[in-house]
Amino acid sequence: MPDRYHNAFYGLTSIITLILILVFWQKSSILVARADGIIFLLICALFCLCLAALLWGVLSLGSFDALGVKPLMRYISNKQDKPQQIVAKGPYRWVRHPLYFFLIILIWAYPVLTLDRLIFNIMWSIWMVIGTYLEDRDLHSEFGSQYREYSSQVPMLIPYRIPKK
Repeated sequence: MPDRYHNAFYGLTSIITLILILVFWQKSSILVARADGIIFLLICALFCLCLAALLWGVLSLGSFDALGVKPLMRYISNKQDKPQQIVAKGPYRWVRHPLYFFLIILIWAYPVLTLDRLIFNIMWSIWMVIGTYLEDRDLHSEFGSQYREYSSQVPMLIPYRIPKK
């Protein structure tokens, strides 16, 4: 598959997979865990913080292509590809893939965990981790030494160190 199709293929298969999961969802009455009281409120606050953090990540990019179709559309319309640059500001100073990081936290930040939700969370987390590795591999080949330097300073998915100035 030519490189110009990778982002669109991953983005569209992710959306189609998610839609199929939601359409064929089988709700379970088996309760795995339930948060009450202050824990419930803390989990709800974490959920809201993740929504805000996702917005922060999108705004830090300047241009957001959720499905990865912009390069493909430029190719189809015979327009010149815009040179991409590495974004190293905002949450991208802490982690190379903050949108995936915040989405993983977001799906787990739900105060009622039923068996079906647990299975969904595990499957979707695995899907995002695989996507993170594939995207990171593509960015290494696209940006070369510039991305290698960035990736040596910024963790891939879990922000475990304070960013350098």
